[in-house]
Amino acid sequence: MENNTVNAGRSETMIRRFNVINDEITSLYHQASLKLGFADSEMVILYLLCDYGMISQRRIIEITGMSKQTVSSSISRMENAGWLLRGTKNGHRREITLTESGENLIRNVLRPFIEQEESIFSDWTEDEKEIFLKLNRRYRDKLRDIVASI
Repeated sequence: MENNTVNAGRSETMIRRFNVINDEITSLYHQASLKLGFADSEMVILYLLCDYGMISQRRIIEITGMSKQTVSSSISRMENAGWLLRGTKNGHRREITLTESGENLIRNVLRPFIEQEESIFSDWTEDEKEIFLKLNRRYRDKLRDIVASI
């Protein structure tokens, strides 16, 4: 429910409408993390491992914007839980990979959720999917330009 005192006099700008939806999506991912038994940062890292197979801590920070401390703490917790391994350091990079236990966790806990997410698009036409991705990429690219200029 909106707080009318805070929102008094505010118009329904496009960015505000977008932010409301984006905030709700973020909240839904937080709720999913809790229900699946992960901290938000752990779920993000597991998603990245699903997408990339292996990834460095530095790359996780670049992609997500999470702090070095948050990523490091999350990786340590996940390593202690037996879900992932930090490879040997190669220069400034140390690749992170899933263990067999981590792969089982992905397969049994996270993958079913990802498959349900994927089903969101099942009744979208191919054109709608492509438009959705195109507009999101365009928004990201313009936002990247704005951030670079400040």
